[in-house]
Amino acid sequence: MSGTRSDRSVRTGTAGGLRAGAGRLALGASGVVAIVLVWAAAARLLDQRLILPGPVETLTVLLAQLRTAAFYAHLGMTAVRAVAGFLLSLAAGLVWGVAAGLNVRIRSFLAPALVLIRSTPVIAVILLAIIWFSPSAAPVLVTWLMVMPVVEQSVEHGVRTTGHALLEMATVYRVPRGRVLREVHVPSLRPYVRAAAHSGLGIAYKVTVAAEVLVQPPWSIGGAMQEARFYLDTPRIIALTLTVIVLSGITEAVLRRFDRLVDPTLRARASGPESSAIDSQSLGYSGALQPSTETGEVVFDLRRVRKSYDRLLVLDDVSLEVCGRRVTALLGPSGCGKTTLLRIVAGLEQQDGGVVTANASQLSMVFQEPRLLEWRSAERNIRFVLPEDDGSAREWLEEVGLAGCADQLPAVFSGGMRQRLSLARAFAVPAQGVLMDEPFQNLDLGAKLALCRKTRALHARRGGATLFVTHDVVEAALVSDQIVILSARPMKVVVTRENPLAEARRDPRDPALQAFASELYDLILSSSQQ
Repeated sequence: MSGTRSDRSVRTGTAGGLRAGAGRLALGASGVVAIVLVWAAAARLLDQRLILPGPVETLTVLLAQLRTAAFYAHLGMTAVRAVAGFLLSLAAGLVWGVAAGLNVRIRSFLAPALVLIRSTPVIAVILLAIIWFSPSAAPVLVTWLMVMPVVEQSVEHGVRTTGHALLEMATVYRVPRGRVLREVHVPSLRPYVRAAAHSGLGIAYKVTVAAEVLVQPPWSIGGAMQEARFYLDTPRIIALTLTVIVLSGITEAVLRRFDRLVDPTLRARASGPESSAIDSQSLGYSGALQPSTETGEVVFDLRRVRKSYDRLLVLDDVSLEVCGRRVTALLGPSGCGKTTLLRIVAGLEQQDGGVVTANASQLSMVFQEPRLLEWRSAERNIRFVLPEDDGSAREWLEEVGLAGCADQLPAVFSGGMRQRLSLARAFAVPAQGVLMDEPFQNLDLGAKLALCRKTRALHARRGGATLFVTHDVVEAALVSDQIVILSARPMKVVVTRENPLAEARRDPRDPALQAFASELYDLILSSSQQ
């Protein structure tokens, strides 16, 4: 039955995509018709062929041009010059942008040259190119100088902002640098390179033709335009302009097609997201777990930890022990500093004072947002954080009910499915400590309850210490063995409570859980008023 629903959703998504594409095509065609009608009306109103010939006359001239061999020679050579200048710009912009984005000293050293190139008038560059280079090479140089800064700026921005959240995730999981470069830096840069390529390609044709008008190299659209201007042949000038526009559009379409071939995320987004309900059965939860009563060795030991941002004190002498084989919940009001404390434990931030000791050679973390590699399959997302010889990724996907989604990209996953993948990734790692930062806050009630139960199951299987941050008393009662009540900012530890609930009573409808949740709520309320 589920397979039938899945097939139906795929067919519905495909049909919807086709209808949307047809609608966009119709709107585009309507826009073209509107332009032609305005053009025809303006030409008829002016009634001056020299100033503005009508669409019919221009089309007649264009058809006449299409029957001559010289026209194709002009068009082909212009295309070659524009594409050559564009490719040189793309290569130089990539190298320059990556270097400037990675190293602030290189960026500062090259900044004056970039400002000089950007500020120099195009006409000045064209005139100098006429003097310095041959007529055929000058347009290529001009195109390179005008397009390269566009590519460089986009690439540099991409490098400087590339996947900060993903890099933090990789840092927590201690992923080797080479793998981070291959799996995060390079794919994250792809959208910026794609945007720069599309912008630069449009500029390349315009700049190339402008340079050709002045340089007049043999066989060029710009040279043909200059010749038409000499004879005051306005229809031919407009006809040649239209050919450049069409050529640019064709090249742009080819580039977009190439994008879809090399970028799997574009194909996945085009197919549309799938819907998937989350329930206890799909997550494989049987309710047969036993509560953790044993306390292992101390995995995280925090002594008088303090943290401030400027003059704002966030953590005030926080001392805490987190032991193995237990789920410890940090429960406190929103904004009290729970995430800051967790980031210090993860090594993503440095405390101002105190000592944090982690008796763990490996950590993993479930963030508030999934932080997935959108361009990699579900299986590859888990393999990203595992040792090279660990082949257990599919087994962990099965644990969270994603066995049939191993080869799919996260782009087609619902929010609950994405967080399930994040959960599988965290527990797949042989980590002595698992950190969870309010991972269920944006999920609906059914998904939240199912993932709370699954967290208990995964923790029981993997062992180690799980430090679970939440401001939801029900989540804390469902997931934890031990609950640490925190005060409002500046955060302090108020009291530590053992969770008295047996596994069978961990249901939001159970009076015992409701009573315990109410007690926790009262503790938070009283601590926030201190």
